[in-house]
Amino acid sequence: MAMRKTLKIYLWSWVVVIALLAILIVLGRTDAFAFHHRLAKDPTNIEKITKLDLPEIAPVDSRDNLERSSSCWDCFEHRSYFTEKLSDDCIQQLDYLCLTDSTHWSKDEANGYYAYLDDAWNRGGRYCISCRIYDDYSYVEYYVDESEGIGIVIAGIMVLMVFVYILLVYGITMLGNAKLR
Repeated sequence: MAMRKTLKIYLWSWVVVIALLAILIVLGRTDAFAFHHRLAKDPTNIEKITKLDLPEIAPVDSRDNLERSSSCWDCFEHRSYFTEKLSDDCIQQLDYLCLTDSTHWSKDEANGYYAYLDDAWNRGGRYCISCRIYDDYSYVEYYVDESEGIGIVIAGIMVLMVFVYILLVYGITMLGNAKLR
């Protein structure tokens, strides 16, 4: 009787491990663990990227390089047109950011735009965001390492492989004990 209960627990353990492995593989093929890919794909995320309250976005011209044959960087470009010009409050906020966060913000008066740059590449990161905000539109280039998030999937699979090994050893032990009886 105890052997049947142990066998049921053993078999259900296999079901759980295989289900978790399948879930990890499916999530790894999506953007579930790739925050910057999800952020970069949507042109309306400019407010999330810059943490600004910008005018509503109307038409957008977007493109990406996902159909390429080489390069390990996915590039997303968006030219987003605002439904109205930047407000005085927004311009004041941009000017303030240029003064207080010159690491990320600058103003190009000659060409009439504010520039936001988050160059994580130079800090060991896996992305780079370049954004220019004009009076009536914005232009965003977002480069992301195509393998972003894969480390989580690989770590999860490795942990599950340890469980597979333990289950195999335990199963062999159970089988050996059953033959001895």
